[in-house]
Amino acid sequence: MVSDSFAEPSIGPEKTGAQEPKASSAPLRREEALPAILGTGDMTVLMVLIVLFVANNNGVQLAGPAAFFYWGLGLLTFLLPCVYVTRWLALRFPGQGAPYLWATRILGARWSFFSAYAAWLPGVLVTVAAIQSSLIFVQYLAPNWFTTPIEQGIAIVVILIVPTSVACLPLRLLKRILLVLALFYIGVFVLLGVAGILWMYSGHVAATTFTSAGAWMPNKNNFAAYGVVILAYLGVDVPLFMGGEIRGGKAGVRHATTYVWWGTALVFFAYVLGTFGVMAIVPAAQSGGMSANVIAISMVFGPVAGKVADIVLAIGQIALTIAYILTFSRLLVVVANDRRLPAALTKLNRRGVPVNSIIAQSSLSAVITILSLVILPVLFGSQMRPDDLAYGIYNVLQASTTVIWVCTVIQLFVFVFWLLYRRKNRPVTSRRQRCLLLLCSITGCAASLIGIWGTVSSSWLPALIPNANWTIIILGVTILSFLAGLVGSELPRLHALVGEQTRLTTREKKLRDQLQEAYMEQQDVYN
Repeated sequence: MVSDSFAEPSIGPEKTGAQEPKASSAPLRREEALPAILGTGDMTVLMVLIVLFVANNNGVQLAGPAAFFYWGLGLLTFLLPCVYVTRWLALRFPGQGAPYLWATRILGARWSFFSAYAAWLPGVLVTVAAIQSSLIFVQYLAPNWFTTPIEQGIAIVVILIVPTSVACLPLRLLKRILLVLALFYIGVFVLLGVAGILWMYSGHVAATTFTSAGAWMPNKNNFAAYGVVILAYLGVDVPLFMGGEIRGGKAGVRHATTYVWWGTALVFFAYVLGTFGVMAIVPAAQSGGMSANVIAISMVFGPVAGKVADIVLAIGQIALTIAYILTFSRLLVVVANDRRLPAALTKLNRRGVPVNSIIAQSSLSAVITILSLVILPVLFGSQMRPDDLAYGIYNVLQASTTVIWVCTVIQLFVFVFWLLYRRKNRPVTSRRQRCLLLLCSITGCAASLIGIWGTVSSSWLPALIPNANWTIIILGVTILSFLAGLVGSELPRLHALVGEQTRLTTREKKLRDQLQEAYMEQQDVYN
C-alpha cells in the first residue's frame, strides 16, 4: 500500500502566482445546504458497500487459483493507483460532488456535464444489477420465483421502492442503518473464508486443486478474470459525491479522505476470503453461480446457516442499492445546483434530504430496467435458452457497466497529467510525490485499458455466449447506453438552460419596466 508519508497537497488551490480558476458551480443557498455529518467511518462504509460486490467472488472462479494472482495484480495496478490519485485530487479540490468539481475546474464546464453523465450512468446500471443479485438469492430459497426476464424486471421496479424509501431517511439515521448492514455483509465474506479453512482442516479434499503451480499462473484462457477484478475494484471515488456532507471543515475533509485506505484493506481481504471459501468447497461446475456462496456455507455449517447467509446476502444487495441511490443522487444535486439540470433536484425537505433527486435516480433505474426487457432479449433471443436469459442479461449489464465506469476512472488519471504538465498554476509537489503520481496514473491508465479490452474481448459466459458474439453485444449495449443517455440527458439540460434564460429575461424585462416607469415619473416632475 502506498504510504501516506509523502507530502500531501494543501486543501484548496496552491499559491503559485496566479489564482486557480473558480468552479462554475455556485454553492447551495444556506437553507438548501446538505447536513455535514459524515466522518471517516461513514465514508468507509459507503466505499465498502459500493465496491464490494458478492457476485465478483463467483466471476473470478473461471480462473481457478490464478484468481488470487489477478486479485493481487488488480490491487497493485488498478486499485492502489485509483486510491492514491483520488485522495490527492480530493485534498486539492474538496467539496460536494468532488469528481464533477474536478472536471469543471480542470477541463471546463462543457466537458464537465459529459463527465457527470458518464459517472452517473454506471450508478443506474449497477443499481439494476444489485437488485437482480438480490432476486438471485431469493431464488435460492424459492426456485420458482422470478424465473423470466419479465418477472425479474417487474420485481426490480417494485423492489426499488424499498431502497428508495430508506434512502429518503435523514442521513444521521441512515448512516447507522448502513453501518449495521455493512457489518453483516462483510461478515458473510469472513464466514466464507473460515468455512474454506475448516473444510480443508477437517480433511476434505479441496474442490479446486491448489497444489499445481501451473494453475496459479495467468494465461489467455483465464484472462477474462482480470476484467472481473477491474469491475470489482471500481467505485473508490463515488463516496466523494457526498464530499460536502463531511463534518469538520477542511480538517475534517483531510482526515475523512483516509477512508480510501481503510476501504481498500476491507475490500481486498473480503474478496480474497470469499474467493477462497467458494473455491475450496464448491465444485467448479457450481462455483460460477452466486448461490455458490450459500452452498459453501451450507456444506460446512449446515443448511440453517446457509439460509441465514442467503437472507443476509439478499438484504446486503438492497443495502448496496441504497448506497448507490444515495451517492449518485447527490451527483444530480450538484449538477442541478450548477444550473445544468432542473433546479427542483436541489430541493431539500425539512430534514435536509434531497428527496426529488433520490426519486429521480430510482425512477431512471426503473426506466433502464424496462428498456433492458425490450432490447436485451432481442439481442439474446437467438444466443441462449430462455432459462438462461435472465442470467445472461445480468452479466451483460455488469460488463457494460464495467466499460463505462472504467472510462470515468481513466479521466481521473488524465486530470493528474493535466495538472502536473499545464503551463500555468502547476501544483506544488515534491519530486517524490510527482514521480509517484505519474507512476500511479500511467499504471492505472494501462490497467484500465487492459481491463476494458479484457471485458470486451473475453466472454464472461463462454458456455453460453462465444467471444465473438460477446464482443458485439457488449459494444452494442455500451454504445446504445451512451447514445440514449446523451440524447436523453440533453433534454433536462436544455430545459434547465431555457428555464434559467427565461428567468433572466423576465427579471430584465421587469427591471426595464421599472426603469421606464421611473423615467416617465421623472419626466412628469420636470414638466
